[in-house]
Amino acid sequence: MQRLSSFILFLLLSLGVSAHEFYFAFAEIELDDLNGRVEATLTVTTHDLEKALEKNQISQKKLSGNERDSILVSQLQNLFNRDVNLNLDGTEVQWQLEGYDVQLNGMTHFYLSGSTASFYENIRMSFDLLMNEFSEQQNKATLIFRGKKTVCAFLPGRKEQTISLKDLK
Repeated sequence: MQRLSSFILFLLLSLGVSAHEFYFAFAEIELDDLNGRVEATLTVTTHDLEKALEKNQISQKKLSGNERDSILVSQLQNLFNRDVNLNLDGTEVQWQLEGYDVQLNGMTHFYLSGSTASFYENIRMSFDLLMNEFSEQQNKATLIFRGKKTVCAFLPGRKEQTISLKDLK
């Protein structure tokens, strides 16, 4: 009886515990000023994004198996344009979601592209994807320009950063 009571207590306590303590999203963004393009790969925990989409009444659909669902793709593209901002000397990049892959490890890779001016010196970026849903959310972006790169961390208290292309190494 003692074991059963202990098991029930453990079960009840574990119901209030979230699946994990830390929440991360990653972006790798390559700027191609010679061709006027920017390409990005976003990597997000699949179930965290699905939970946020459902909570915000954006979509009830699972990502897996719906890669060709034009409504879901449009909703995701709108979300990324809202929460992954790239501003090049005052011109905002408008993301086009090219597609995505749901991985067996619980992550999803989203492939984005956009047009850009042929010359810019400063980048202002905000990357607050999922920060409104998860207070522990932390995001990291790697910016690549002409073979040089920099890494930026985005936290709930620091959602925006400005990068000078002169500072890239």
